[in-house]
Amino acid sequence: MRLPVRRLLIVTVTATLALSVSACQSDPDVPEPKPTPTGVASALVPGACIAAAGEPNVLGDTPVTEDAIVDCAEPHVYEVLAAQDIPGRYIASTEATEDDLARLQAALDGARTEPVQTTFASFARAYCDISLQRSLGLDGGTELAGADIASLQVVPVTHTSTPFAVLPAEGWTDQPSLLCVNRFVEDSSTPSEAPVTPVTGFMTTSLLSPEVPLTQRLCFSFDAAGLPADTSCDAVHDAEYTVTFDATQLLDPDQLAAASADPSAAFPDDVQELLDQACNDALGIVIGDGYDEAVVGRALRGDEGWGTGGLSNAVTCFATPEDPAQALASGSVFGLGDAPVELVARG
Repeated sequence: MRLPVRRLLIVTVTATLALSVSACQSDPDVPEPKPTPTGVASALVPGACIAAAGEPNVLGDTPVTEDAIVDCAEPHVYEVLAAQDIPGRYIASTEATEDDLARLQAALDGARTEPVQTTFASFARAYCDISLQRSLGLDGGTELAGADIASLQVVPVTHTSTPFAVLPAEGWTDQPSLLCVNRFVEDSSTPSEAPVTPVTGFMTTSLLSPEVPLTQRLCFSFDAAGLPADTSCDAVHDAEYTVTFDATQLLDPDQLAAASADPSAAFPDDVQELLDQACNDALGIVIGDGYDEAVVGRALRGDEGWGTGGLSNAVTCFATPEDPAQALASGSVFGLGDAPVELVARG
C-alpha cells in the first residue's frame, strides 16, 4: 500500500535483507548509527518512546515530535533506534528545501521515479535494519556455525514489530535528518502493513530474550504431514521461532546450488546440518548461555531466495525439544538459567 506524502509521517522500511546488504556494500554513505541526532528534536534520541497521537489513519501512523514522547513505562507505539544526518548527495542543491523533503518522503512511500529516490530508499532501509541489529547486539562479534553474525543479517522472528524510517519536517531546512524507529503493530504476517498497537516497557531489546511476552512470540506444531502450523504459545506446542538469517554467506557455492535446485524439497543433509548448527548457536543469543540443553535450535527454509536467483536465501530458526517425543509446555520459555525446561509428552 502506498501512503500519501505528508509531513512528520512515519513510513515503512521493508525489511528486505538482500537490499540492505547490497546498500551497505555499495553505498559509502551508509554510516555507523550515531548515538545523538543533530537535525531532529533533542529528545528524539535512541531509547525514546513515542505514543500514538490523535486518530490513527489506516496504518496508525503518527507524527514524531517531542510532544509525543512518553516514559517507556507508558503505552507507546514507537521506540527510537537511531538518527542520522541525511548525506548531501540526496539533496538537490546546497540547501535542503521542502521539495527535497517531499521527494525523499515519496521514495520511502514507494514512489521511486528518480534514481535518487531509489538509492535513498535503499540507504534508509539499510540504515534502519542495521540500527535494529545493533540495538539487539546482532552487529558482529558472535559466530553462528563459524560465520560472523553480521554477515548473516540476523533479525528476530516477530509478527508484531518492524523497523521504520522517519523524515521529521521540524528543522528540515536547517539539517535534514533520518530517524529510525521500531514500530509495534497488531499480530500480522505482514507487520509493515498492520495498524499500530501500544506496548509498555522498552520492548525492542526484549525481542531476543526470555522476557519477551507471549504476545510477541510465535509458536508452531507440526501437522500430520510434518509441516509447521502456527499455534498459540499459551498452548502446548512443538517449537518456537527465534531468528531468521540469510544463508548466502554461510554456504559454499556448491551447497547453495544444491539447496536451491528444488525449493520445495528438504535441504541436502550437509546443508541442513550446517543450518541447524547456526540456529543452535543462536539459542545463546535468544535465551542466554545458561539455557536448558533439553532444547535445541533447528532450521527451516525461509520464503525468500532458494531457486529464484535472488541475492538472499532466508532461513528461519526455531527452538524445539531435543527429544522428538516431547513438546514445549504452555507458555514455555525454554528453561531460564538453572531452571529445568518444561516439557510434555508430544500428543
